[in-house]
Amino acid sequence: MSNAPRYEDLFVYLDALGKTGRLKRTSIDLARSTLKRVLEATDVTIDTVLDDLDIDQIRSQLESLDLKSSTAEAYAGRLRRMVKESRAWAAGEPLKKPEEEKSMIDYPLQLRPGMRLSFSLPADLTPAEASRIGRFLSELVVDEPVDEPAEPSASDSGDGTAEEQAA
Repeated sequence: MSNAPRYEDLFVYLDALGKTGRLKRTSIDLARSTLKRVLEATDVTIDTVLDDLDIDQIRSQLESLDLKSSTAEAYAGRLRRMVKESRAWAAGEPLKKPEEEKSMIDYPLQLRPGMRLSFSLPADLTPAEASRIGRFLSELVVDEPVDEPAEPSASDSGDGTAEEQAA
């Protein structure tokens, strides 16, 4: 029996990623789901040698099951990536490093009556980034006035009758 990497080794690779925390759990679950779907819907078996995988044929088999072309291509793309990365890992290359996640803070803002916004900004927002965001927002300004409360007129300035002033 050959020591060539087999389809089941893709699951081993995902387990290694999970144990090291190098990939988010949701990404690992999505990859596992892809591998299982390919096993269920194609002629690939757990013992299929990776070098024998015809990913274009797998994509065609998935499309013939009434999957959208874009969905079948997404499965094929994930499978290609996993095969490539697992081969590199099996060859002794270190597992890929997790993408650095920047800490984000959610900010609520009551813009005007009845209009509340919320947005996320990096916790380490720099003055240059804040300035850039300000310039961006300035470009979005609409010159037409929005229905805002009317300014007090001259007749409302307190020069009214004694009854008005007493009230």
